[in-house]
This record gives sequence, C-alpha cells and structure tokens, in this order.
Amino acid sequence: YSVDENKEYTEAVTGVHLANGSIDYVNYIYECPQPDIVIIDGERLRQECVAQALKCLRPGGKLIYDNWMQPSVEVQSEDTQYILTKFPHTIYRELRHPDWQTAVFTI
Repeated sequence: YSVDENKEYTEAVTGVHLANGSIDYVNYIYECPQPDIVIIDGERLRQECVAQALKCLRPGGKLIYDNWMQPSVEVQSEDTQYILTKFPHTIYRELRHPDWQTAVFTI
C-alpha cells in the first residue's frame, strides 16, 4: 500500500493511491491492517503519519523515517523525536551526503 498527493506520480507508478486531501493521506494506512513496515518519506504531514503508524504497526514492525534529524530537511517536532527515540532504532547515513540519514525504528 502506498499513498501520495502527486497526481503525475500516482498515475506513473502502479499501486499508488492518490490522496484526496490531508485526511485521506494520513488515514490511508488503515487500508492495510497491521502492516509490517511503514515508510515515512513525504514532504509534509510527517508527524501525523507517525501517529497513525504507531497505532497500526504490528508489534515488532518497522517504521522507516527518511530524512530523520537531517538539517537540510524539515525538522521533526520535539514530540515526534521524544516518542520515536524511545524505540530501538538504527540510523543509516549516506556516505556521499554527510547530512542525509534514514532511521529505522522497531515498534
């Protein structure tokens, strides 16, 4: 299951749902009961997506957060940082781009 707000992208990629507004975008996760993996990689609504993912992920599931604590991209809210850093996690850095990083949290 995948959701995006970019019509051109959703038409070009098979299986991507075109969100009809912010609420649809954030709540589309409920189309897949208890996913094993959720990837947060959108340009907006990240904190809202994290909140929904934490409600839906199966125990032991993975939440992959692209651009985690990355200075060149949106800064996570203090609430999101506090909530997620309590979970076991690994941060992967891009070698050729010193500030690019992705975090994988076990929920």
